[in-house]
Amino acid sequence: EALPWYEHKMVPSSPASFDATSWLLFLAVLVNQSGRVMVPSLKTSVLADPDFGEPFAAVVGGLLSGVSIVCLGGKLLGAAFTDRLGGWLVLVTVFVMWLAATAGAIAAPTVDVFGYMWLLNSFAYTVTWGAAVQVVGAVYGEKERPAQLSKVASASRFGATLGNLFFGQLLSAGFAWRRVMMPMVPLQAALLLLCTYKYFTDSGLRASAAAAADAPSLRLARPDCSHSSGAELAHRTFW
Repeated sequence: EALPWYEHKMVPSSPASFDATSWLLFLAVLVNQSGRVMVPSLKTSVLADPDFGEPFAAVVGGLLSGVSIVCLGGKLLGAAFTDRLGGWLVLVTVFVMWLAATAGAIAAPTVDVFGYMWLLNSFAYTVTWGAAVQVVGAVYGEKERPAQLSKVASASRFGATLGNLFFGQLLSAGFAWRRVMMPMVPLQAALLLLCTYKYFTDSGLRASAAAAADAPSLRLARPDCSHSSGAELAHRTFW
């Protein structure tokens, strides 16, 4: 049976075609996990900083404990709100937090501000996985989900490795730790825009699909009298 037009728009593209949703999720998790290792990769350079080194060494142990607590809280909050809000909206929120955390860490005037940005960074990456899984569950059918989940999981592994290599190479090239974080800003801004676009377009498609799904029931509720005889019309009107 042929699908109505509004259901065709909600069906993911075939494997032979370019699946924008799949690759956007892959890139979102890839960049997110690269950013997850950003501050730990820079820790040695921050400790060697003449202005930040000594005060950072005094609080780094507490910050590591705080990161663990924030990650646990992020998992709990993500589980509670992701299904209600939808994965795309959560990803939009994640990249807003990422931009704030990265820009704040680059410009941090004190170790305290830098520590708060590290905690915000940790909260953002913790929520990302659940949001990506929610999108996969909402967009893809039962047969496609395992492959898509594997793809997102591979992005998580590649992202952490890529982040360590990327930040390590920049540090080896002599860049200061603040400058090493700067390339993340345009990447996160681009993904924020793309996830925002997907959120609004998917919301529009769902609204159109819901309106179109209600239309047949409205038409069935009204009898078609254009070809009825006068007796039939009178009978329908009476009963």
